Amino acid sequence: MYPMQINLKFDDDAYKNSLKVPQCKISDFNLGSMRFKWNEENKIRSEYFSKTYPDKKIIDIELCHSKKVLMIKDENDLENISKEHILADGIITKNTNFVPVVTVADCMSIFIFDDKSNSFGVVHSGWKGTGISVEAINLILQNNPQSKIDTLHFILGPHIKNCCYQIDEERKNYFSKNFTPECITETNGKIFLSLEKANLHLLEKLGIPKNHIVCYSECTCCSKIDDEEYSLKENFKYGSFRRQHVLEGNDFNVMAASISM
Repeated sequence: MYPMQINLKFDDDAYKNSLKVPQCKISDFNLGSMRFKWNEENKIRSEYFSKTYPDKKIIDIELCHSKKVLMIKDENDLENISKEHILADGIITKNTNFVPVVTVADCMSIFIFDDKSNSFGVVHSGWKGTGISVEAINLILQNNPQSKIDTLHFILGPHIKNCCYQIDEERKNYFSKNFTPECITETNGKIFLSLEKANLHLLEKLGIPKNHIVCYSECTCCSKIDDEEYSLKENFKYGSFRRQHVLEGNDFNVMAASISM
């Protein structure tokens, strides 16, 4: 049986520079929807996390498609976001008892690790949130004087790629102006966006070493499982808003992107 989660790894330098490197996971399509809302119960999600992280505390947040990132230091911070039903799109912590989680479905999950302070976290970066990694970087550097740009490591997780991500002229102009024209391609009168190139341009402009950035090449909209023994009805690997909802008119399988020490 195909595993119900995809494991992602940081770059080689992360493992050379630190005795312990976070584990990063994304739940796969056939596990079902991992959607989180403060006023909803999701039994599939609860069961998944109780089995995957039986001895840790999950940091849940409801997304708001922003560039807001939370620094969660202790139990008081954790209780506060739950009590206040805080909305955000990213979580950073150094607490090894905590597991930061965001949800994605074509948007990019960006995993972050600082090998000096052992800060780690994950952010949800859709087109509106492109640039959210800057907020995460600032939080880490402001709270950890020993940390530097070149001690940070990134994973740009699977997301909708420019093979499938067709956009309009307005969004094309926005990304060309605010990021780089290289993230735009035009084919047969259609415009396509590369979130990967936009985020790479941003991180490299900030001074993040290229070899500290791992990019996963799979497209959440069209990547399938290459496994002859895989017997479930669907052979798509990832949940996709564009494929399932926009094109097919169905509910879509939101995936959970989690990081733990």
